[in-house]
Amino acid sequence: MKKLFCAVCLFALVLSCAGCTVPVPPAQNAQDGGAGMPAPPPAVSGAAAGAAPGAEASSAEASSAGASSGGAAETPIRYLGQGEPLGDGNEAGYYYLSHREDGSFNIKYVDYASCTEIYLCSRPECAHDNESCTAWRPYGGSEGCAVPVGDHLYTMFYGPLRPEELAVFGELAKMHIEISGLDGSGARELVSLPASESLHDGIAADAQHLYMTIETVEKIEDDGTRYFRQIYAVDLQDGSISKSAPMEQNNLGIVGAAGRKLILRYYDVTLDETHSLADMGDVYCTYDVDTGELHALTGSVPAGYICAGEYLCRIDREQACLQKMNVLTGETVSLPFGRDLSRYEDIRPSCSAMPDYILILLYEPDQPVQHGLLSLETGEIFLRTMEIEAPEGSHDKTAPIFAQIDEKTFLTARSYANRVVQFPLGDGGALGLPYPEYELALLPVESCLANRPDFTPIQKVGP
Repeated sequence: MKKLFCAVCLFALVLSCAGCTVPVPPAQNAQDGGAGMPAPPPAVSGAAAGAAPGAEASSAEASSAGASSGGAAETPIRYLGQGEPLGDGNEAGYYYLSHREDGSFNIKYVDYASCTEIYLCSRPECAHDNESCTAWRPYGGSEGCAVPVGDHLYTMFYGPLRPEELAVFGELAKMHIEISGLDGSGARELVSLPASESLHDGIAADAQHLYMTIETVEKIEDDGTRYFRQIYAVDLQDGSISKSAPMEQNNLGIVGAAGRKLILRYYDVTLDETHSLADMGDVYCTYDVDTGELHALTGSVPAGYICAGEYLCRIDREQACLQKMNVLTGETVSLPFGRDLSRYEDIRPSCSAMPDYILILLYEPDQPVQHGLLSLETGEIFLRTMEIEAPEGSHDKTAPIFAQIDEKTFLTARSYANRVVQFPLGDGGALGLPYPEYELALLPVESCLANRPDFTPIQKVGP
């Protein structure tokens, strides 16, 4: 039942969260394969591409997760999200994992220059349904994402939802990361974690490390269980790991990055003579990956903050403004919304911020939830009323936004349809769940703000 619940929640998130991504280090532009068929992104040449498959990762305890960064000490860290609600991209294109009907995955790539969507495979005759295909990955009981960082693609799977997945899928159920060229070639396992460890919340990267929050489930005396989280810094080339000291704050996770600091959030559940239920909320802090220093940014605050680059942003409905706090300098600025929003009971961000906008949800009594875009530069709010083709009975037909490609263009969808994916179960059966299949498109930012459907369709290439 937990798997069913989690999968249904994921599906609901994809439909309700209006899609977003954040900038990642730029990579080389994809090359044109001729006859309107784009080639996959270029592979890495030289020693990096020829690294031996199955290289084992070593683990080193360190007072700070990035203590071994060396020459990367001056490289800013970029927040990458975790492949939600669809995927992750760079300046040339966009990667995402798509479930096949049997639950296994295909890595798909959207090439911005040619406006095409392809399987990350160079063989035109390939059915993309087994291990011979560079775009195929087996299902192991958890979701995953494909993240481009520099000249490599990192495909990661988050770890088991429950012990039953380990019994069914074995090694596949463990949290693991693969590295390949941007075209999917030369794939090898970079790191595989023990069954007791799983990935939570967002990820971040600099030129040398991938940063992530790992939760460990540890058995203790008297049949008890201890849960704690750590920041892992995974070397992007050899998979070696540096770890922070154990942290036992509730639901601790990476939600942003600024300079050489990760922005962390955890849930405050302190209840004593000075704290009541009304005081409970989220706490934000920075974590210096080079020194291991934690620095508080806020006390316990209500939900509604979101990270946008080096800013921690809060939507202040009562003051009708966007408050932006620079986490490196402490400077705060307020940007008025420019419109009367008093009729709304609440306004909340949805998903990660894009380079120039925050996707928001507006709640009005006895009315459907409304979608909007909040400008990070001016504070202006644009209501989004444009709908797309969707299955009959869909509760929300607002055009999703998956990425801001540049200051002028969004990656969105002009329609979607549901298809049933059969997820394998341990008893030989399968659990059928609906997943959306999008017809992707490019949309000018100015058209989106004006609710004009000026879509440029993304053409699908392949079976």
